[in-house]
Amino acid sequence: MITVRQGSQVHSIIVLLALAGEYPMYSVKLIGNQRIYKRKIVELTKMQAFRNPNTGEVVMTKLLNISGKGKEKTIRLYKGAMPILNWLGLDEYYQVFFNNHGFSGQKRIKMRNHRVAEVLALCRRAGIGIAPDKIPILQDERKLNLFENRIAFYTSKYLKRLSVGEMSKIKFTRLCGAVIAYDKAYAVYNLQDTVMRWNGCGEFKTKSALSEISRMNANEEQTESAILFGT
Repeated sequence: MITVRQGSQVHSIIVLLALAGEYPMYSVKLIGNQRIYKRKIVELTKMQAFRNPNTGEVVMTKLLNISGKGKEKTIRLYKGAMPILNWLGLDEYYQVFFNNHGFSGQKRIKMRNHRVAEVLALCRRAGIGIAPDKIPILQDERKLNLFENRIAFYTSKYLKRLSVGEMSKIKFTRLCGAVIAYDKAYAVYNLQDTVMRWNGCGEFKTKSALSEISRMNANEEQTESAILFGT
């Protein structure tokens, strides 16, 4: 029986998949020790009992599915594991952002999810908040300083649903999300093994939208910086 404890390997995997939808098998090394995590991931594709440490509730299920080959080999949550997301308060987030556990077969969408997943793994290891219940909820009602002593990463899927700064208009950029650190916001990109091709119109819209988000939530008037991850 596996107890889903805060900070455990299983908990880390669940949080990443709830926020990214899927995770590339070739980037497991970014989560932690590659040998240990690969073994754990394979173990979690088998039927077993999972226990809620807070209530004692037990669910018999697989936790993960693995599909695809090569760079497209991807890890996703098993649909029967949705009650475990409910234990962690992540079920509503996952259902909204990943179409009630529905995934497109398009390669470009899978690769985009993988880029975001890699950024989430790196941010988590760097101590940057990623879990929805651990980071401030962004708002557009009045100017607040929600990040005086905080650093948090928000995925592009989350940002694009905000009314702040018209983020929905930046769909054609490579933006993976944004890090808001104390009083500054940074656009975040994951180039993997490609070269950044700056799209003037798209990046100006990104800058404008993030400036408005940081003005309302971090008390910063202008966003000027970006973080680029690459291989």
